[in-house]
Amino acid sequence: MFWALTVSLCAVFIAGGNALNCTECQADGWTGCDGVVNACAAGQKCVSAASELTEIDYNKEKHVTKKVTRSCADAGFCNTELSFNFKHAAWKIRTGCDQAEGPAISPEASQNDRECVGCIAVPWLCDKTVHCRGEEVMCIKVVERVAGNIMVSKGCATRSVCRQGVNISDVVGPVLRGEVFCCEDLYFVSRYI
Repeated sequence: MFWALTVSLCAVFIAGGNALNCTECQADGWTGCDGVVNACAAGQKCVSAASELTEIDYNKEKHVTKKVTRSCADAGFCNTELSFNFKHAAWKIRTGCDQAEGPAISPEASQNDRECVGCIAVPWLCDKTVHCRGEEVMCIKVVERVAGNIMVSKGCATRSVCRQGVNISDVVGPVLRGEVFCCEDLYFVSRYI
């Protein structure tokens, strides 16, 4: 009787532990996203993320890079849409949790009535504006030191990007680095940050 109870309890703990396991991977699509199984820490979920980076080069040609990732990350990333736009580079990220097949990127949202300063440059060359889209209601500034020089990325972002900041890199890789500042006032972002 004791052994039967012990085996039953072990089975319950093992089955419960599987919910925290995550097949971590990075690929171009969900069918190719196979990797190593790792156990997630307390407070983490197995977060699947689809991301799309749209870059516009100096010839005004659009280049789109799509990738998917799955990894243990903060549970706050579950079922979230993140979007940020620095004029010449824009990211859309959609997350889901504990799914075998991950989420898909939503279609491009239409412009809203917000504008922010938009650039990826040294601070004194950052004077263009960008039209925000969809749920991008915040102006964002990311300050990073590159080879001893200060670089800024300014643009539009969703509130979820401002809440997560550089932690977004935990889910989709190095996207935001440095210090992240957000506000709803264009004048404040363009003049003081």
